[in-house]
Order: sequence, then structure tokens, then C-alpha cells
Amino acid sequence: MVLAGRYVFLARRRVLRWLAFGLLILAPVMVLVIFARHHILWVGVVSLVLVALAIVTTRLPSSGPDPNEDPAFCLFRANGFANGSL
Repeated sequence: MVLAGRYVFLARRRVLRWLAFGLLILAPVMVLVIFARHHILWVGVVSLVLVALAIVTTRLPSSGPDPNEDPAFCLFRANGFANGSL
């Protein structure tokens, strides 16, 4: 529902756009309300924390090895596989 609301919000104009925005906001809220009524609100809270953690970690700079200095990549490039000729 959130994905459909986001698509319609970006693709349409006027009233339909704002109805889609309402769907975009209300869908996750309604899921949390349903979880709360069934006494499993912790599932929604854990999900929100994991989503927030995923967003934060994607914005962090990568500290992995440089592909030009990685020995496996150097062997890969030396064998001619890096330019797409298999």
C-alpha cells in the first residue's frame, strides 16, 4: 500500500495526489494500530527500528577495501575478466 501510494503521489496531480499521500501516511499507522489491538505492538516497533537502522547504515561511508588494491580483483583484472570478455 505504501509503494502504491508513493507511486500515485509522484505520478498524479491535484486531488488524487493528496489522496495517495493520505494512503502513504495512513497505511503504516493502521498496521501499528492493528498490532496494538492484538497486543503485538512490539513487532511494529522492532520493524520500525530495523528500518531506521537500515536507513542509517546505507548513508554511512563504506570502509571496505579499495577494489583497485584488492588482490582478488587484481587477479580478476589480470585474467581479462574485468573488461567483460569471458
